[in-house]
Amino acid sequence: MIRSVHIHPEAPVVGEDALEVSARVEWPRSLGRRRTQRLWFRAPAGQADAVPGDGGSALLGVLFRCMELGRPVRVHGTLPAGLGENLGRFQENWARWSPRRYRAVPIHAEGTTPSVDGGEGAVLAFSGGIDSTQAVHRCLEEGATAERPALRAAVMVHGFDIPLAEAEGFASAAARSRRILASRGVPLLLAATNVREIRQDWEDANRAAIASVLHLFRPGFEAGLTANSYEEGFARRFFPEDVEDPPLLGSDDFPIRIAPVDRDRIGRLEELLDWPEALADLRVCWVHPTGAGNCGRCAKCIIVILAARVLGAGRLPCFDRDIEDEEILSMLEDPHAIVPIRAQQLLDRAKRRGLDEPWMAVAERVRGVDPLRRIRREAAAVGRRIAEGA
Repeated sequence: MIRSVHIHPEAPVVGEDALEVSARVEWPRSLGRRRTQRLWFRAPAGQADAVPGDGGSALLGVLFRCMELGRPVRVHGTLPAGLGENLGRFQENWARWSPRRYRAVPIHAEGTTPSVDGGEGAVLAFSGGIDSTQAVHRCLEEGATAERPALRAAVMVHGFDIPLAEAEGFASAAARSRRILASRGVPLLLAATNVREIRQDWEDANRAAIASVLHLFRPGFEAGLTANSYEEGFARRFFPEDVEDPPLLGSDDFPIRIAPVDRDRIGRLEELLDWPEALADLRVCWVHPTGAGNCGRCAKCIIVILAARVLGAGRLPCFDRDIEDEEILSMLEDPHAIVPIRAQQLLDRAKRRGLDEPWMAVAERVRGVDPLRRIRREAAAVGRRIAEGA
């Protein structure tokens, strides 16, 4: 009986337009489900010159499933230097944060991939939303720092928030992102993966999945960058990997950094108000049927529309419609855990501006409930410890 998870890296395949890096993942027979899965990643063909056929991307892609199963991982190939050690500490952190859900598992590889002669600068994982767009703005404004190389490119991944079956939707969304980035002279690279076919909690695993794609770009860049969704206080509660012991998803020759975590979502939108191309093409909605635009009706859209109103920016051009008071009130009373947090942030901003609007009374009532109560309850069900501080 196979008790370990086996990762068998396959030789990279170079096509006319894309490089495909893949691995065969062999799951323990005792699971009673499909025993073998093929995990693949595609990047622009120009990456083919020096991409090693190691197991780094595949390991990152399945890591949370392996921790959930509590099974050792055997990579039948090499790993980038330092990645295994970093992931050991990364796993220990997650086992501490979610002790009933995840266990740190041994990782065995056949050797170490020779260091690549990387290029210069950093590549940022880019979705076209507020967080990643603000990360671009901040990187360009601040330039290179001791911790972060200068931004040279961004990469958008098909198969994350936009399903692989939505080819036209992804093309349209990528066109929006390309217009935003082109206005600041940042090239957009496109990648794709089927990593979401791996049965694991996406909310927990998404950062590792992003890193799995960024590792494809090791030959061309010094480092990878990812944005985050919360300022430090909330990040410490929801995504502690962003602020505790980072970065741990990179290798010695390709560290992966987290963008600054010093502003909330409203503050990040405020930084973009002087960037018209960004305001025209921001993509904040995950409910849109093709993923290409903004529905203007879901909670995420309404929060951003309301944030722009609170900031005095009016209706943003990336939305085709404004919202009615009834829609705002309905959104604020939504039991989803994130709504009370955003309601609290919106209400604080509105009060500072001296606003007095009907939705504020409902936001005050929502704010009166501990905004983390539901997420604590859900976390307890899987054994995850939510920090009380910050």
